[in-house]
Amino acid sequence: MANILVLMLGTGRASLTEGKQLEYRTGTYVRSDGGQGEVITSFVGEAIVRLFSEESFDKVYILGTKNSQWHSVYAHSINETATDKELDWFEKISEEIDRPQPTRPAWIKEVERAFGEKIGVKVECQITPVGRNEEELWNLFETIVKIPAEGDKISIDITHGLRFQPMFMLLGLNYLKSIAENIQIGRIFYGAWELGNEYYEGKAPIYDLSTFLDLVDWIDGANSLQRYGDMKPILDIAKEKGFPSAFIQKGKEFDLALQLNKAGLLSYQAGAFHSQLMKVKKDETLDFKPYQLVSKAIERLPAQILKEQQPWREMLLMAERHLDKENQMTLAILATWEAIITRLEALYPSITGLQGFDKYKKMGYVARNGKVDEIRGTLTNFSKNAKRLSEFRNYVAHVRIEEKDTLNPKIILDEFPQLFKYFKQALESSEMDLIPQKLPISPKEAVDVP
Repeated sequence: MANILVLMLGTGRASLTEGKQLEYRTGTYVRSDGGQGEVITSFVGEAIVRLFSEESFDKVYILGTKNSQWHSVYAHSINETATDKELDWFEKISEEIDRPQPTRPAWIKEVERAFGEKIGVKVECQITPVGRNEEELWNLFETIVKIPAEGDKISIDITHGLRFQPMFMLLGLNYLKSIAENIQIGRIFYGAWELGNEYYEGKAPIYDLSTFLDLVDWIDGANSLQRYGDMKPILDIAKEKGFPSAFIQKGKEFDLALQLNKAGLLSYQAGAFHSQLMKVKKDETLDFKPYQLVSKAIERLPAQILKEQQPWREMLLMAERHLDKENQMTLAILATWEAIITRLEALYPSITGLQGFDKYKKMGYVARNGKVDEIRGTLTNFSKNAKRLSEFRNYVAHVRIEEKDTLNPKIILDEFPQLFKYFKQALESSEMDLIPQKLPISPKEAVDVP
């Protein structure tokens, strides 16, 4: 495992009068967070290595175009102690940087050696394309994301380089964070030379911008909850950032209720987690700025569940989410069937003594009974649609498929959205209250209904 720092090397300031590229200015760098020490140098990369010594970087990568300040890096590295051989190398580098260069020109190893000895860290340099076309742009991006190996930690400096290159560096980090396996993202550095005179007594501050990567994590977590009903990404970052243990625990319980898709339990756990969300929001001792920016998105789902109040409406809400947002057809079918059963249970208070499967079986019998259709209105074809939905439910809930089974995934995919639309309207209808009158079931009869 290596701790890597990646730097972009720019071309330096251009002379306004002659149009020539000038060397980087030497200045005094400090940490923006008030950390101890200061470094006088013309290269922010050196200042980062020395000021953030707690990182103990194992390797520094320098990426730059052929016209970047390679000769200035080398001159800074050899300084007044230059040997005749080193001076010859400097002349060679200065002459060749304006010529076409391979990715690893002969002089690059000498720059790596000299700058590595200067900062006390192994250095690797690479010539990158300017980015004049799409092929060169992809080449640059691939160069960045191929730097770390599995198990490495990578930090970047976005101070220098062409205007668009820092964006590529940030995209590369996001790619590694989201796609690559077992690669740790470290820090994002920026040397704000332009702020030195006005705010830092003439010293250039180096900012650590990595907190904004936390915002990316929170956004991904909120998106995962909204789209897939998955709390795990949110809970992982909350635990990493030291959120209260009660927040983590209630979040886990709410997540489990979401996965179980169970009425009653869902609203209870949504309420418990929502209470923790409100506590964190009001806790002034906590400094969770990235979380605060996405908190409304995280609060939305538990708040929606609590708003429904009745278990069958909770199931309809979850079925609609599974169908429209999460593309989880199986869960949508199961939740819709549970919404029907739960809605009917509320209409037959006389059978509350029945438990578990007995009650479930009786409500399934009512849903599929043709007498319900005789109520007409919204309930016309209720039993027919319930029978079809029951077939879908059995198909997705059981592994075994009978040879005579005429169902297949395409039929379900084509028909279920319309079934859901029908039951969403039917279950809300006041005509549902007429079902017990049309199909009365006494406590004794309920036990005997086939």
